[in-house]
Amino acid sequence: MSVHEAISPITIKPKDYTKEKGVFVAEQFAGGVSLADLADNYPDYVPAAMYIKRWRVDYPQFASMMTFAEAALADVLVDQCTDLADDVKRPAAHSANGIKVRLARAAALDQNVYGNKRILAGDPDNPLLVGKAEVLTDDELMLIARGGVVENVEKAPPVHPPLAVDGHVHSGVRDTTIPMKHPDMDSVTTLKTGVDPGF
Repeated sequence: MSVHEAISPITIKPKDYTKEKGVFVAEQFAGGVSLADLADNYPDYVPAAMYIKRWRVDYPQFASMMTFAEAALADVLVDQCTDLADDVKRPAAHSANGIKVRLARAAALDQNVYGNKRILAGDPDNPLLVGKAEVLTDDELMLIARGGVVENVEKAPPVHPPLAVDGHVHSGVRDTTIPMKHPDMDSVTTLKTGVDPGF
């Protein structure tokens, strides 16, 4: 029985969500059919994309199905990249553009697998632990590099020792002026930095 035979436009309005509609939309989307094309091809059964997006908010089961559909579509797009790369009949530039577009779409659909960003916080398998940043000495870094463990790091020494100027202790950073001359200019420009020159 086809989708059109199972639908009665009088009893089921396109905007109304049903489990069968949700499964149909998720399966079609996973196969590469866009939400807009679904609405155009099945106007008596599938609503416009904005209603489908609303279903994701209103129906958690549908949202879950669509998340799996997005992951499946990302896999399909990556498989198409292999086919494009192997197609010797197409010009290389066309294949390269098709591959770039599909990889970008796959990354947008399934960020954890094909994207360049990773979930750090909230990942139950790999939680991100945030603590107070510590500055380690060179000896402590060498110990870690050799596979050792630094214990009881409470307070690291400051990067620059405080400066005593006129009886007042300062942060260790001096305002320094460095004369600079651009090769194409006759004048000398002075660059003011906040970096301690080390003297």
